[in-house]
Amino acid sequence: MTAPGWTLFGLHRQRGRVAMNAMGVLAERQGVVHDFWKPYYRFTGVHALCHAHLLRDLTRVIETTHEAWAQRLQTLLVAMHRVAETARDAEQAEIAAPVRASYRALYDRYVGQGRLRHPEPEPVPGQRRRPQRTFPQNLLRRLETRPDEILAFFYDLRIPFDNNAAERALRMIKVKQKISGTFRTEEGGTQFGTLRSDIVTAIQQGLHPLAVLRNALAGKAWMPE
Repeated sequence: MTAPGWTLFGLHRQRGRVAMNAMGVLAERQGVVHDFWKPYYRFTGVHALCHAHLLRDLTRVIETTHEAWAQRLQTLLVAMHRVAETARDAEQAEIAAPVRASYRALYDRYVGQGRLRHPEPEPVPGQRRRPQRTFPQNLLRRLETRPDEILAFFYDLRIPFDNNAAERALRMIKVKQKISGTFRTEEGGTQFGTLRSDIVTAIQQGLHPLAVLRNALAGKAWMPE
């Protein structure tokens, strides 16, 4: 779990809501940026969807269907990101309402164009099970039903465009797991998570991680702000 200024790694036998509750963080947070994984929706607060994942999903649609709506929507989201970054750099409280409305209208237009190309599958008479959706149909359903979560970064400049900070922080854990070998005991994994939490958080707060670890070994543990 990563937020501005700190990162926390935890070890658990499960990877869903039980594990996240055991870490004791998300239930106390006011919101989370995530990749549309269903267990996150068990927590209340603001949900914002990661655009690194969404842009990759649109790229998949572009490469497989060559349809203009997906390319237009991908270009639009990138442009909205630039507008939000410019407003944030200028220390604006928010993007002007007319600007937000104009971009939202384009978003709705392109999603509507996509839906014309990929309508919802019709139920099959005599079958209770709904027909399986294609990848573009599933993506369009998300775009239609969760626009506030997808455009949250544009409405609230405190919300990041993606969760790449968490992905970068997790990369060393995956390297340890896949290349260096997994942990032999839960205690070892927990200790590794604690060390990585301290190292990444120290870097985020502008401190030298070796100095932080040295002070901890000397009995002068650092507590992040």
